[in-house]
Amino acid sequence: MIKKSPGITELEISNARRIIEHQVNYNPKNLDGIYFALGIGDSCKKKDCYGNDFLISESEWKTLPKLSPKGGFDIKKRLEIA
Repeated sequence: MIKKSPGITELEISNARRIIEHQVNYNPKNLDGIYFALGIGDSCKKKDCYGNDFLISESEWKTLPKLSPKGGFDIKKRLEIA
């Protein structure tokens, strides 16, 4: 069976995520101090925008935005608040 690969402009309904473009030598600025929380219980961590993980307390974990994928519903919900 041959399956046509979807193009960039085609809508594919699935939970698959993929990178379709990237910029060579991109160096983001002003990302220091931005963290996202992940883990649970004794495994709470925060991740910075450079991919570094740091162990943190559960109380600090509760104060940070969670590192998890968002779907269309989540994005629409956030835009209603903004």
